[in-house]
Amino acid sequence: MKKVNLIFLIALTATFFLPSLLQVLHFGKDLGWASCSAQNIGINSTGVAPNTSALLDLDASPGNDKGLLIPRITSIERDAIASPPTGLIIYNITTNCINYYKNSAWWELCGTCTPNPTTANAGADQLNVAGTSTTLAANTPTNGTGTWSIISGTGGTVTTPGSPTSGFTGTAGTSYTLRWTITNACGSSFDDVVISFATPDPNPCIVKTFGGPGFDALAFSWEVGNIITTSDNGYAIAGITDSWGAGLYDIWIIKLDATGAIAWQKTYGGANYDQSFSIIQTSDGGYAVAGYYGTSSTNADIWVLKLDASGNVTWQKTYGGADNDYAYSIIQTIDGGYAVAGMYGFTTNNGDAWVLKLDASGNITWQKTFGGVFTENATTIVQTSAGDYVIAGKTGTFGAGNWDLWVLKLDGTGTVLWQNVYGTADPEQSITMIKTSDGGYVLNGRIGGLRYFLLVKLDGSGNIVWQKKYGDGATDFVGESIIQTNDGGYASVGYGVSTAGQSYNYVVNKLDGSGNLIWQKDFGGAAVDVPTSIVETASGKLAIVGTTTSYGAGGYDILFLKIASDGTGPSCTNTPALSLTPITLIVASTATTGVNTSVSAVNTSVTPISTSATVTTPCTCP
Repeated sequence: MKKVNLIFLIALTATFFLPSLLQVLHFGKDLGWASCSAQNIGINSTGVAPNTSALLDLDASPGNDKGLLIPRITSIERDAIASPPTGLIIYNITTNCINYYKNSAWWELCGTCTPNPTTANAGADQLNVAGTSTTLAANTPTNGTGTWSIISGTGGTVTTPGSPTSGFTGTAGTSYTLRWTITNACGSSFDDVVISFATPDPNPCIVKTFGGPGFDALAFSWEVGNIITTSDNGYAIAGITDSWGAGLYDIWIIKLDATGAIAWQKTYGGANYDQSFSIIQTSDGGYAVAGYYGTSSTNADIWVLKLDASGNVTWQKTYGGADNDYAYSIIQTIDGGYAVAGMYGFTTNNGDAWVLKLDASGNITWQKTFGGVFTENATTIVQTSAGDYVIAGKTGTFGAGNWDLWVLKLDGTGTVLWQNVYGTADPEQSITMIKTSDGGYVLNGRIGGLRYFLLVKLDGSGNIVWQKKYGDGATDFVGESIIQTNDGGYASVGYGVSTAGQSYNYVVNKLDGSGNLIWQKDFGGAAVDVPTSIVETASGKLAIVGTTTSYGAGGYDILFLKIASDGTGPSCTNTPALSLTPITLIVASTATTGVNTSVSAVNTSVTPISTSATVTTPCTCP
């Protein structure tokens, strides 16, 4: 048999005569012809006849070093093949995989490459970072090398692109997306992180009082949502006053700009006692306020007012029965309506927790009470991303004794999904509750006869993650409001007695994500200063509002403070006397079911009245 050197051009089917699909088969050694016919080709050195089903029979026995280079084409070229026969094989240079045609479709065979690169983790987002620099926190690759790149944002610099913990410098007021990519011979993995630097705050410290000759204060003891930050970087405060207005006490709304100066101030009320407990900014730039409207000198109904951005009334409605009914919390819901939580009054047991779902015009969609034989209420309501609701308050019917914390999760129609009570033999009460970034909740309130400052972290199913109380065991310390801060920790505010012996003062706690105390500050004077709400500003500062008799125009006034993220604030500072104490609350399921109520919304017709508060600056800023 004559031996020859071959460079062999082969078309596996007629379709491979397309010019772009011709491929070269190079076998690189002397090959022997065993057989050659119109349908069968054998290439081997032993003279064995080719298999009758093959177009090409290749000797692949050990030591003969024969190989086949099949046609290499792109996915586009492959898909251009007209009527490919079953069994046709090509190498796809788009996907780097062997493709074969079967059952009227192309199939792929891809080998695995090992080791794969380490899965990239760019670390947690860092939002509203003070200053213009931070340290990145990606994972260190065990397989491959990592590198940082800037995906969006201008003016940013990664100090050491190949270091997972590189420094990063940007521009104040700018947000960046950075990508951490880990690459090796088998591929790459990447993850993105958002870094934003806070806008420089021209007003890092503010201290002001607002009031008149009478009683001008924030509602307590249900201090929920008395202050909010607004879309123009200002603030809105909801309180009560008898210095101005139409009746005994009226709702008082004060709109402040970013410097703490009054933009507008108005009262809303009738002839009797009217009070606000909660204010929110709505998606249209206006506001919704919830509280109660005095229907007589001894009775009240829930009152909700929708205001425009200038404080003019868009609509106003009351909701109530024969006894006293109060709204403590209002939120705007995913559908553009509202949900209100509070208490529905009964002569027999004082009241039950009450939830009303309203449409965007204040009309009732559904309404339900939740309770037992004694008094219950709901002081906070939040909505989950799935459209469910979680309410928190207190119960006198269920639990370990006295008052206990009570949390219920409802679906979008008010049906109970789960409900838990948390308590000890001492009285406990939730004043505020917030949603946390991990899908859980934090409750803030009070515990015990001397009323420690209470914090309880729950997961999304109502299980306790951690629980702590703060106090010295000798004097009252009450938690009024809590927020989750941009660093993943918490800031809470309450009132207590300073070591200097003053009466109640503002006590501000900064906590880490596990509730451990980072710092605490005490602000106030020689008389009574009770904070009710805390918010975080866009620049990462903390704004606090409450009631004071230490400062102001006389009697009770509203005291507004803005302090730095490290607690640096005005000169009216004392030394707090708080300490951390572990606690163990008893957790138990409760079994209340929602009871439909049938109140009707009633339109009210109050007219806002402009006020002229006296503004003082009782302390100096650093």
